[in-house]
Amino acid sequence: MSEAEWSGDLAAILYGVALLCALVLTVALVLAQIARGRRAMMTRNETLTYARLTAGGPAWGLCEVTGTAEPGPGGPLTAPLSGRPCVWYRAVARQKTASGVSFFHTDVSAAPIVLNDGTGRITVLPDREMRGALRSVDLRRVPPAEAGPLPRGASDAEWYRYEEWILPPGEHLYACGKAVYDGTSVVMDRPYPEDRSDLSAAERDLADDHPYVLSAWSEERTTRHETRRMVLSYAVAGAATVIGLGAFAWSRHEAEKVPYRRR
Repeated sequence: MSEAEWSGDLAAILYGVALLCALVLTVALVLAQIARGRRAMMTRNETLTYARLTAGGPAWGLCEVTGTAEPGPGGPLTAPLSGRPCVWYRAVARQKTASGVSFFHTDVSAAPIVLNDGTGRITVLPDREMRGALRSVDLRRVPPAEAGPLPRGASDAEWYRYEEWILPPGEHLYACGKAVYDGTSVVMDRPYPEDRSDLSAAERDLADDHPYVLSAWSEERTTRHETRRMVLSYAVAGAATVIGLGAFAWSRHEAEKVPYRRR
């Protein structure tokens, strides 16, 4: 291989590295923004009790509540994979096929959770994520192994992986979002709808700054967790920027060594 051919191949590889770094940078910045929004939401909102929320009559506002998780009106839930009693669950299943790794099953509980803070009971509407939830299932199956009651994916999959997280009754629950008191009960929900297709650009920006946070941890631990995620994401974004710019500059340098061929 001539020096010019080697430089051309190296330039192409370095350009690919630069593109990969650009992708990593984009993902890292998105994750950092999510963690930053969660952290800011928890930091700027006050912790209120049921007694304070109902003291002034019907009202609504952004706040955080903390207490003990109890089953909703329908009673305790049964986790779909482990069969354990809980007040919230999330179960997912992934598979590895020739086209890559993909999710083929997701099940998140939709039943309301009751939060008892000692002064009253607050209805907390569930979300897809619960920080600090207990991992109750983490299984890997290789077909044609018997999966039992577990969902099955593609018949030609190399493996299946099943994971489940639950919040058992009696565990600590922290929620930060929009509390609404209608004169009868207090309901905690996300400040903005999860489907943002009908929101204006300004409303979508507000929704990004006001996420819904549910956690089995304390407020302090949840805040530390989001701070670490934010710092780590920004660090990855910085490293991707430095490496990507270096790879791009190097690729340009190597490309200049390749003689131009007139067609």
